[in-house]
Amino acid sequence: VGSEMCIRDRFNIIETKGEILTPVELPPDSILPTHNLSPKDATVLSYDTNELARQLILIDHELFSAVRPIEFQYHSLNQSNSSGSNKHRTTHILNFNQRFQQITDWVIEELY
Repeated sequence: VGSEMCIRDRFNIIETKGEILTPVELPPDSILPTHNLSPKDATVLSYDTNELARQLILIDHELFSAVRPIEFQYHSLNQSNSSGSNKHRTTHILNFNQRFQQITDWVIEELY
């Protein structure tokens, strides 16, 4: 194959001089709505559940990826320290927790 890129199955295989360097799974195709509803008229049930889950995961991944390993240590210390002196050092964890709570509230609202 030489230095050209080829695709096999669902994997993007990059080859150079016949040597495989990096296999990367290709993202699945987006599942677009088949209706012509305006965003104002659409509900969560108007969208494919797999696509909805995928979009939520993409947002969560961005938030979780921003968390630095040291933040977990400060967050643990903050849980046992009532003064909250390390709260400013755990901003990304707090953002992730806030997002989790927002999604939880949203799901509960949609169910009832």
